[in-house]
Amino acid sequence: ISQPDQQYNDDNSQNSSPGQSSQSSSSSNNLRSRYDKAKNFLRGNKGAGKAEEKAVAKIGQKLALQLGSKLAPLMASPWFWIVLLIILLLLLILFLLLGVFDDQSGNLVSITKSVDKEAVDNPPTDAGYLNPATPTPQDITYTINVSYSGQAQLITVTDPIDENAFVVSADNNPTYLDAAGTQTTDLKLARTVVWTITPSGSSAPISSTSTSTTPQTPTNSFVFDAAKFSEYGFPAPQNPNPAKLSGNDLARWKTMMSYAVKASQVTCQGQDQGKCVDVGIIGMWAWIESTFYSYMNVCGGTQQANQNNYCNYNTILYQIGAFGNHPEYTIPYFKAAFETMHPGETPQAVGQKILDNSKNSSLCSKKDCPISKPDSFPNITVDELVAGTKAGKQDIRMLLYTLYKDDAIGAYLVAKHFQDIGLNKNLASTMKGWDKSSYDSYNSQRIINHIKGIYDAGIDGSGGGGMGGSIILKLVVRPKQSTQNAYIINQAFVSGTGGTDNTSGSGPSISLGTPIPPSSNTCNGKYDLSKNPLGSNFGDPNCELASSQKQPFTFTKGDYKGTTIQVPVPLRSLIQQLDPQNLEIWLGIIQCESSFSPNAYWNPVEYKCGTSQCPPVWGIYQLDAPPQNNGKFDVGNVDWATQTSNAINDNNQRLEPAGLKWCAWQCADKFSLRGAHCK
Repeated sequence: ISQPDQQYNDDNSQNSSPGQSSQSSSSSNNLRSRYDKAKNFLRGNKGAGKAEEKAVAKIGQKLALQLGSKLAPLMASPWFWIVLLIILLLLLILFLLLGVFDDQSGNLVSITKSVDKEAVDNPPTDAGYLNPATPTPQDITYTINVSYSGQAQLITVTDPIDENAFVVSADNNPTYLDAAGTQTTDLKLARTVVWTITPSGSSAPISSTSTSTTPQTPTNSFVFDAAKFSEYGFPAPQNPNPAKLSGNDLARWKTMMSYAVKASQVTCQGQDQGKCVDVGIIGMWAWIESTFYSYMNVCGGTQQANQNNYCNYNTILYQIGAFGNHPEYTIPYFKAAFETMHPGETPQAVGQKILDNSKNSSLCSKKDCPISKPDSFPNITVDELVAGTKAGKQDIRMLLYTLYKDDAIGAYLVAKHFQDIGLNKNLASTMKGWDKSSYDSYNSQRIINHIKGIYDAGIDGSGGGGMGGSIILKLVVRPKQSTQNAYIINQAFVSGTGGTDNTSGSGPSISLGTPIPPSSNTCNGKYDLSKNPLGSNFGDPNCELASSQKQPFTFTKGDYKGTTIQVPVPLRSLIQQLDPQNLEIWLGIIQCESSFSPNAYWNPVEYKCGTSQCPPVWGIYQLDAPPQNNGKFDVGNVDWATQTSNAINDNNQRLEPAGLKWCAWQCADKFSLRGAHCK
């Protein structure tokens, strides 16, 4: 909180009206009063809390002595302990019924990030440094961990790239956007990296990067294509359609839908039209083969063979999982299935989850549940699983069979199987040929009715992901050669349909060269260092803002609507990366609080207000400084990049959870953000 509309020696001072300038002196007492109320609200409550704690502690000690003398005879009786135990049990039952121990956070998606080094040397000048294929000591690797609940839908991770760096690489097939937001394959032009993740924990590329002459572009718009299925040899669906999903089958399809969509898309990448497996076919197959039962285990003629018994797929027909996949035909695709549908995860983690869920009778409901062979999933690689299976090792095969019961892997495998079968005019007759004399499971009318039934139930590419999970993304950037003794800021953002957005924490996350301490540099007279008690340039010690280019910014809302100001490019870029949705608000607050002076300082003595009631405030955002600060982020006597990070984190991590978002800045009134909750 600070005196608004103060004038500092900076480029934007001329944008303040004469009325604003005179208000600084004429209404200082009224503004100081509002400042005191808001500041005391934040600090006063904390002080009152401490006082109350001390008082309660003293009363508690006295009562404890009194109660102790009266309770001693009662505690000697066994009935006392019996009654106490009954009360405790009743309370426990009540807590369980009320869900007291449930996680109430409601976060469907969250994100954390780490970096592999704190600082790197300034870049060299040789031309070879610009080659992304050649690693350098300046390469910075960010690890992004995205977690999601079972109810999360399609998830998008966006990572803006600092203007001081360029992209070297990113895993899991992201989309790269240039400064104009256009997709690009030139990493040096990439300013934003975007990953699309399905609830199965895999990355979903939006478009094909294949050089195939007629690649099929996957889509999230799903409409039943009668003409396509007619080309496959199927009749039109019956009307009304007797195949209708409902009840548990419908719920299971909604859970598995995202896996089917993902499998359809990733197996279509770079393929001709005739190789793209329709989502309706994938969903239909799980419906008619297992009624979406993930733990289906058909060995030979036994419809539900005991899944704890070994079945040799080399000598007998064996189908596993919701999609009834045949190991005999699909093992060549298993490695790609696992790595595509579960990138960043291990077979042990996925396998153990399948074993754990087999103990849930709502998921594994047959008499052979739960899975006991194996009783726990060992640490083993995908390559070891495939090699051991091909070598006929029964214990390894049992592990592989367990992983076949994963819905995401199963969807991928069945898509590859249908590609091998052939998506052409013979598909309907081929499937009809699978029927034995006494069967009629695969007649063409039944198949097309079930495919249409999948579409009737809805396909939107955003079905729930079942058990939830996480995915690890890697991004490597490299400082540009022009970047010397500066910061690189990197922060990823996540959003999920129906979920909650969380950012990855505070930036700057990495500095180049030596961290920047305060200096005595006035930046060619731009800053009057005598105005702050440090007598130094704490906010822009290397004159980065003073010497930077400025771009015009025109406000579109609030009291500043229609006003154009000049904004330092590095500052705008940093805010854009850390809190893009509030860029205009932050720029308005900065204009009002400090006129963009990183060394701004408000001296309470000038306004005849003691520092204990009105602590001084510092920097672009007029934050406090130790020891008067409210928490670790309420610190303004630091460089401009840290000031920006501190202000955004203080607003999001301290004020917002307390119901006080924007309350620390009276200048937020210019956007009508400080309502009754700030009084």
